[in-house]
Amino acid sequence: MWKRGKFADAVDSFGSALRVGHTSVPVYHGLATCQLRCGWVEQALDTVREGLKHRRPNKFLLDLGVQVALEAGLVEEAAKYLEDLKRFNEDADYHHRAATLLSAQGRHEEALVHAELAVRQGRTRFEVLAKRADILIDLERFDEAAREIDSLDERFSVEAGRHDARVGLRCKLLIRERKWRLAEEVLSQIGDQETPQSRALRLDILAQKVRDPSVSPGERERALKLTTALEHQRTSKTIVSSDDDAPELEETAEDEPDVVGGEVKEA
Repeated sequence: MWKRGKFADAVDSFGSALRVGHTSVPVYHGLATCQLRCGWVEQALDTVREGLKHRRPNKFLLDLGVQVALEAGLVEEAAKYLEDLKRFNEDADYHHRAATLLSAQGRHEEALVHAELAVRQGRTRFEVLAKRADILIDLERFDEAAREIDSLDERFSVEAGRHDARVGLRCKLLIRERKWRLAEEVLSQIGDQETPQSRALRLDILAQKVRDPSVSPGERERALKLTTALEHQRTSKTIVSSDDDAPELEETAEDEPDVVGGEVKEA
C-alpha cells in the first residue's frame, strides 16, 4: 500500500503486524516511513526508537532516524544516529546524511564537503545532488547552484515526483538572490501549494515584497494580510497534523531495507 501512496492505510497494516508479533526491521522501517509521510513526525520517531531497541544497530533504521530526528528538530539525537551509521561504512548514504545534519546546524562549509563526497560515490541519487545545490544556495554560491539546478532539471525532467523539489530549489535560489518577483512566478509552478515547504517559500517571498519600496500600498497591504493568514495556518498545523503536512521524505531504494526470506539483507 505504501508503494502506492496509501500511507495512512499502510500505517494501520504495519501496526497490525507489530501487534501480532512481527517485529522485524522492515516492519518498523515501513511503519516509521509511512508515519513520516503522513506528517506524524513524533510517532515516526517513537517507531524508530522502538525498532532500534533490543537489536544490534541497523543501517536502514539509523539512516531513517537521522531524517526523522531532524524533522522533529532534535539535532543531538540525529547526530547520535549519524555517528552509529558511520560505523557501518562512510558511504554515500552516510555522507548525504552528514551533509543534511551539518546544513541543519548552519555549518554549510562542512556540509558541502560531505555533499561532495556523497556525489562522488556510486550511483548518484536525486536527493544527493539536490542537497549539494541546496547547500550552495546557503553559501551564496549562486552561479554554481544555478548550474546544479539546471542539471537536475535536465536529468530528472521526466520524473514527475521530482518536479516540486526541483522547482522549490529554484525558487529558494531566486529568493536568496532577492528576486522575489521571479520567485513568485516559479512558485506558482509547484503542484502542491499546501506543503510546509511551499508555505515557507511563500512567506519568504511575501517578506521581500512587503519591504520592497516599489510595491504599491494596496499590494503591500494584501501581502501583509496573506502573511498573517499563512502564519496562523502554520501555527494551527503544528497543533493538528494531517496527511497534507507530510514532510518531504526521500523515497529511494537505498532508503529501504532489502527483504530476503523475511529477513533484512545486511548492507
